[in-house]
Amino acid sequence: MPIQAHRGFILPLSILLVVVLTISGMGLLQHDYLERRLTSNNVDNQTAFYLANAGIERARAALQSVGQDNWSSILDGSDPNYAIESPPHPDLCGRLDPSDPCLILPFGSSVNADDPPPNPPFDASIDQGAYSVRAFNNLEEEDGENDEDGLLTIRAEGIVAGERKLLEATIVASSGLRLVNCDDAFGQNCPASGNPLMNYMDGREPLAFPRSQLPLFNDMFYRQPTNFPSEWNLSVVNMTGPVVFKAAPQTPFITNRTYYFVDGDVTIERGLAEKAIVFSTGKIIVERVSLSESILIGLEGISVIQTMDMSAPLPFPALISGISPVPGSTLSLNGGVRIRGNIWSYGPVQYIDAQVLEGVTIGVNGPVDIINVGVITDLADPQFYIPMPGFDYQNIQGPPGIVEGSWRELE
Repeated sequence: MPIQAHRGFILPLSILLVVVLTISGMGLLQHDYLERRLTSNNVDNQTAFYLANAGIERARAALQSVGQDNWSSILDGSDPNYAIESPPHPDLCGRLDPSDPCLILPFGSSVNADDPPPNPPFDASIDQGAYSVRAFNNLEEEDGENDEDGLLTIRAEGIVAGERKLLEATIVASSGLRLVNCDDAFGQNCPASGNPLMNYMDGREPLAFPRSQLPLFNDMFYRQPTNFPSEWNLSVVNMTGPVVFKAAPQTPFITNRTYYFVDGDVTIERGLAEKAIVFSTGKIIVERVSLSESILIGLEGISVIQTMDMSAPLPFPALISGISPVPGSTLSLNGGVRIRGNIWSYGPVQYIDAQVLEGVTIGVNGPVDIINVGVITDLADPQFYIPMPGFDYQNIQGPPGIVEGSWRELE
């Protein structure tokens, strides 16, 4: 073939190769751009999530200062620190009735990432980031200003560079108590040689607290039968100890809806009653008893030596043992024990043998020794964390607890 027939063949091949390389390069650049964009969006999305979560945690910290067993004092607009938003935010104020109050927390309607410390409460540099938080009565109550169950819903919105997250959680007006408080190695988990099954609400794991952060018992409150709800229709019986309660029809025996004030020691050999309150200035020894919606108070201690099945009229506790400065007051459970209600003891607590304990245990001058317990739980019931009547909570520290299952991501 003549050489002239191949002239110019390299030029179109080079042009074709350049076109292919250009298209491939542009494709790679586009892919790289999309990857960077997706990564950036994912980072912004995660940052918005953490900003919203920071808003919920900051709201919990702010609301711990309310110190009430319900939220009516801020929902009714009487507290100047908690402004009611009008008109309510369309996304953050989730009440069905727009006339119900939607609260702006004390740190403001919106917190920007470039605000000076202490706003916001995290150590990071976040461009164009902000979170907004509102609080309102939980949707299950009819009257938005009147809180009857101690629950408050918080919604927080986090926004970063166009990415948005909306979180929600319901908190309970609470004392800051954990499931088990023990005066031993403050700040550490309570020792439990029996390895009980412990189930508790978020943030309520067993923990030791300094004595200054535990509620103190006011025995004068429980000495007055008139301090209990009038609908209980309590009869009042004053006795001098030692008193031994027997099984009916033997006398004396514990009867329904009766307040017993005993000046001295009490032994309950048998008992079956509802809404019974036994106040002893001495020690209470329980052998066999089944009490519902009842309270036992022993100023020199309580000892269960056989079996007991008992429930408390929440938010009142089930057992109150000991009082300052009575020495040697111990609360001990040594038998097949089932209790639904909080337990407070000024002196040491010994759970030698118990099947199920539902509620909060407070040992002021601990320790709380958990030797053999099957289950310790709060049933995810906020009532265990509502301040108990007749107790001083002035020094209690701790944010309101989150109701189990209520924390959720809305958007």
